[in-house]
Amino acid sequence: MVSLEIELPNIDPTQTTRIAGVDVGQRYLAVETDSSNKCKFYSGKAARHQANHYHKARQTLQRKGTRSAKRRLIALSGRERRFIADMNHQISKQIAKPNSLIGLETLTGIRERIKSKTGKRASKKQRKANRIKAKWSFAQLHSYSGSQKSEVCPMPYALCPMPYALCP
Repeated sequence: MVSLEIELPNIDPTQTTRIAGVDVGQRYLAVETDSSNKCKFYSGKAARHQANHYHKARQTLQRKGTRSAKRRLIALSGRERRFIADMNHQISKQIAKPNSLIGLETLTGIRERIKSKTGKRASKKQRKANRIKAKWSFAQLHSYSGSQKSEVCPMPYALCPMPYALCP
């Protein structure tokens, strides 16, 4: 075990050179807008495609039901979790820049506010949308780009209500 100590400089609000707002979503995992009206879109197409691939593989393995299929299911769940975590980490690394203030959108209780049909009442398209919504990892992206990155790269961040997140 190795002990590591890092000295970080204090954050000086007068040194802030960039203000950015980050909006998170499902189609675009993050949209970053800064004070000079430059936008950067981080697409979620690869994440959706990979989630659909894992869903189909999980379906076939669950139908099979053998011991080896159950082992493969455990490995598959870990692989999917690591893929999403890596994608969120890559996005947060690109968002976090030194001497910048970042406004993150607060989405507390978003899943409870959005009501959707479930079970037999829902169509196949609605069930797929529900599955994609359940796999949405916005909280992990927030934790990566907010608290974790600000420890290494000194930058303040603020949580904003939904309508004001993209207004730097």
